Amino acid sequence: MKMEEREKRRKGEEEMGRRESQILYASKYVLICLGVLCGCLVNIAAQEMPPAPGPPKSVSVPAVKEQKLANGLTVAVVERPGVPLVTIQM
Repeated sequence: MKMEEREKRRKGEEEMGRRESQILYASKYVLICLGVLCGCLVNIAAQEMPPAPGPPKSVSVPAVKEQKLANGLTVAVVERPGVPLVTIQM
């Protein structure tokens, strides 16, 4: 009889250990999900209020020089001395 009781107790302890580990695993999973959710909510709350716009920037439009070639093609040139760029569009 004692042997049967010991066996039942051991099985009960094993079952209890499995339940505790399942509860521990589930609680870790819930805590991780809550942490991710809180992080997302903080990020969403931070995006609701955009920053105030800065002062307007000054714009200087360079002069466009146009010239018509002998074959009838019109060439438009905008000088930008600091930018080494050439664009051709036909």
